[in-house]
Amino acid sequence: MFFHSGCKRKTVVPILGFLLLFASMPGWAAAEKMRLRVSNYQIDAELSPHLHKITARAKVDFTALEDLTYATFELHNGLRLTKVTDNAGKTLNAERVTQDSTVRVTLPTGMSKDTSASLIFEYEGQLDSVDDSPVQGLRLASIGDDTSYLLYSSRWFPVNAYGINRFTATINITLPAHMIAIGSGKEIETSNPAPKKVVAGALPTKTYSFVWDKPSFPGTIIAGVFQEYKTNDAGLDLHILFKPLHQKLAATYAETAVKEFTYYVTLYGPIPNTTLRVVELPDDTVPSDAVPGDAVPAH
Repeated sequence: MFFHSGCKRKTVVPILGFLLLFASMPGWAAAEKMRLRVSNYQIDAELSPHLHKITARAKVDFTALEDLTYATFELHNGLRLTKVTDNAGKTLNAERVTQDSTVRVTLPTGMSKDTSASLIFEYEGQLDSVDDSPVQGLRLASIGDDTSYLLYSSRWFPVNAYGINRFTATINITLPAHMIAIGSGKEIETSNPAPKKVVAGALPTKTYSFVWDKPSFPGTIIAGVFQEYKTNDAGLDLHILFKPLHQKLAATYAETAVKEFTYYVTLYGPIPNTTLRVVELPDDTVPSDAVPGDAVPAH
């Protein structure tokens, strides 16, 4: 769960959201006919916070639900495609449609219903403005020196049927070594060797890998400098990650989280995952967000 910590009146609502949402993850999305179904993503992304930039490569495995001559995915308008290739490495034509934040990839030989394929998207862009957001007037992705956040809802990777198409994912995020990254799934942290050619001003980096192997809606990444507060009161493995400025609020948030966790477990019974991470978001985005796994078990 991610939320702002700067205002006391917001304290209770996001944590309540965690406890209520675990039983009802995205059934809220309007039903629509899907022409394809994505099964898995392999995403490698590098964040350059000082430049507000992301450089990424996303391998998308999908199955045709009807005969296809093209495949359409949603992708944040602030991101520029540099190349799209198929399984064999052949470069494909990709058309950007800014009106609905999509890219349309032509499939030269087409795909028959129930056949599967992979597309590899290479892209980059600066994410520091609300102008290109897929939701008008709402910043859902931002990369900066203090905090970077890439919400699943921002479509920072090629998305099919947002909130409907469940998928598995392996997401590798490389960022400056003084920052940490938080995401869904099993986490592995790797320090990267110094580059052979040192670039002036270049910072040491490290890579976080997040592996999510149950079809759901992973994909949200938060990165920055945080201080962690831990407690296991009432059987809740709680991790609160706040900016140093707001760290004094962590104990209050922890107390509220434990009380609400205890109340809902008493009311509804045990939940599959008792680990919860609460991470502070900047004030320029949504009031709160929830992701599968440590934050909200998805069903």
